[in-house]
Amino acid sequence: MTQAAEAQAFLAMAGYDTNSILESMPGLLNLAASGNVDLGRAADITTNIMSAFNIEAERTGEVADILAYASANANTNLEQMGEAMKYVAPTSNTLGLSIEDTAAAIMAVSDA
Repeated sequence: MTQAAEAQAFLAMAGYDTNSILESMPGLLNLAASGNVDLGRAADITTNIMSAFNIEAERTGEVADILAYASANANTNLEQMGEAMKYVAPTSNTLGLSIEDTAAAIMAVSDA
């Protein structure tokens, strides 16, 4: 229960309303399980990346799926993906690159 409250607090700090928080939880639960991290950490990583790409709250589940896929299919984990995104996401967004393209680039670099 504490992890759920922590995740919801991160989502609220990111500007999510009650409905968006509730809609986001299933995707974040899956991400936390696949990334072997606390739910609050999964929410923090996801919302930070979404902010860098100016992605709306209703796409949280989609973003969580992208991060889970990238973490599971490359020589990286969710924490490392979040750390890499912290540096490249703002620039990628400015250059017009999508989150998918950026995640794929991080996957390729992590496998090199």
